[in-house]
Amino acid sequence: MAKKSRVFCSFIFIFGAGLCGLLFFLSIPSLPKSDELFFYSDQTGDDLKLLMCYALKNAKKNIDVMTFGLSDPDVIRILENQAAKGCSIRAIADQRSTPKHPLVERRKKSGLNHAKVTLIDDELALIGSANSTTASLEMHHNFILATRSRSLCKLLKEACFDKALRGQYEVDGLEIWLTPDKNCENRLIELIDGAEHCIQLVLFTFTHKGLISALERAKDRGVQVDLVTDRYSKQPAIAHRVGIGPALIHHKWALIDDETLICGSANWTNAAFTKNRDIILIIKNLSLKQKLFCKRLWKTLDLE
Repeated sequence: MAKKSRVFCSFIFIFGAGLCGLLFFLSIPSLPKSDELFFYSDQTGDDLKLLMCYALKNAKKNIDVMTFGLSDPDVIRILENQAAKGCSIRAIADQRSTPKHPLVERRKKSGLNHAKVTLIDDELALIGSANSTTASLEMHHNFILATRSRSLCKLLKEACFDKALRGQYEVDGLEIWLTPDKNCENRLIELIDGAEHCIQLVLFTFTHKGLISALERAKDRGVQVDLVTDRYSKQPAIAHRVGIGPALIHHKWALIDDETLICGSANWTNAAFTKNRDIILIIKNLSLKQKLFCKRLWKTLDLE
């Protein structure tokens, strides 16, 4: 009887260890191995904190981070550990939302340092709406795009760290806008004016009068316009819905005719295009996988 009990206990232990190992393996984020664009959001079941930490931990040579807020203890700890191993660390954040740390350059200018970019080993880029803060990575609703592209990383390193580039760029089929640049808002208005069927927008803050007018024109010509903003932000003068619950709707994306996705770090405000340091990506001809992601994300929004 005692022998059977020991065998049973051994079986339970092995089974439990195997199950834990399987669950750990399944929890590891899937990062792109090519220039395919991977989409992530906490609202589609992705753990953005785990995603960011996993990418940082797997850096071998260098890490470049530009963000508005950088204060999450786990992210800071990983940067410290990687620096101790000889990994080159370059981190820039906005002084108004980031505590002092020897690894972080805190900038304070008239406009916000609002871009959210993480580059790993000059080949993996993560871009989106999430700051490197605990609240942003664990609580608030955000979107992150990841791709493996040396040409994109090269451009973003020059844009964010070396040359402070601005304007429009094309890399690997991506249309990239670096603000401040007034032409960027004109490009978004052009895309809205070209919409034929539907526009879905999820924006933390939306107060730009020119873009609001473009949406009104779209509605007048029969385009279905669905706009969601965060309940705690200044509300736009256009019909819209707001998120509910304690988490911020911190997204900054718009989907036009289910084919073109506008995303990045910029709120749709005048300051985003004239003062702030932001990145906007325009992705055309979305794949079926990407379209399904957007549809799933839209359905998860908690709205009034």
